[in-house]
Amino acid sequence: MKYIYNVTYHVAPQVAAQWQDWIAERLPQWLKQSHFAQVKILKIHLDHPDSEAFSLQYETEDKEIAARFQAEQELIHRQAIYEQFGEKVLSFGTLLEEKETLVSD
Repeated sequence: MKYIYNVTYHVAPQVAAQWQDWIAERLPQWLKQSHFAQVKILKIHLDHPDSEAFSLQYETEDKEIAARFQAEQELIHRQAIYEQFGEKVLSFGTLLEEKETLVSD
């Protein structure tokens, strides 16, 4: 079974490029510390121009890794982002559990 810990970020347009560079620099270390198998950065396409949105999807087959991340590291990451960008970057996390994968012929 696969678990995905998804963190959605709403980023003010004036800091979006800076945030992307900043997060890309930190992700290898954060991934190593978290013990997730992989992390993906995805751009979320929105209909309104007042913010840009991104998703970081941390993947694991061990639910405890996700629980430890939430309890021990997520707040540290959010604090680092807040110190760098203030309220120009807002985020929330969601734990997803993969139930089924269908593949097209």
